[in-house]
Amino acid sequence: MKLLAVGLPVCALLFASCVSRAPAQDETKEPPQTFVINLGEKSEKVVEGETKKLSGTFTDPQVSVTPEPYRLFPYQGVRFQYPRTYSFEADVADAAEKTWTLSGNDVTIMFFAFNSQLTTADFAEKMIDQFGKPNCQIVDANAKLKLGAHELSGTKIKVKVGTHTIMQEIYSIPTAARKTRLFILQDNPDEQGNHSTEARGVLDVLKKSFQVDVK
Repeated sequence: MKLLAVGLPVCALLFASCVSRAPAQDETKEPPQTFVINLGEKSEKVVEGETKKLSGTFTDPQVSVTPEPYRLFPYQGVRFQYPRTYSFEADVADAAEKTWTLSGNDVTIMFFAFNSQLTTADFAEKMIDQFGKPNCQIVDANAKLKLGAHELSGTKIKVKVGTHTIMQEIYSIPTAARKTRLFILQDNPDEQGNHSTEARGVLDVLKKSFQVDVK
């Protein structure tokens, strides 16, 4: 009887632990595409790799499948839409420093998650060291960007690579823990230093879709 009295609570705790632990998210996985299936007069959205049952009766329907223009980035408590044509790269082998890179023609979106505190100014200095101080200029040490319900603060730098100019906007994402989440928009600006056409389109999408969990 004593064995049972001691063993039952232990088993209960182990069971509760197994039930409450959610499966780990595979952060190396590229977000799936979403498709719109038009079947006669009915339209349904289907996520790549998922099975969906369509209700109703159809007789010789006209069928078309159209990809949605955006994928949804879902990692580290941050969600935002980005063009589905962008390449996807994840470097998450080091749990203390995770990086995701989404690349288009003129625009690259980078997202960093660190298990330590780092300011946007500190990160900008690392970029300046990488490219060389003669090639870099801090153009805005108090940059602001409104994405969704959040106004992000950061640092904006201009980098000369040969005859080419790139602009990096480095923004800090709110987090409650002693961690760092950085959102970086890298653009090939026009001759006047304004955002490229591609960047303007991406920013329009980000401003509508950007969501953050403070954790």
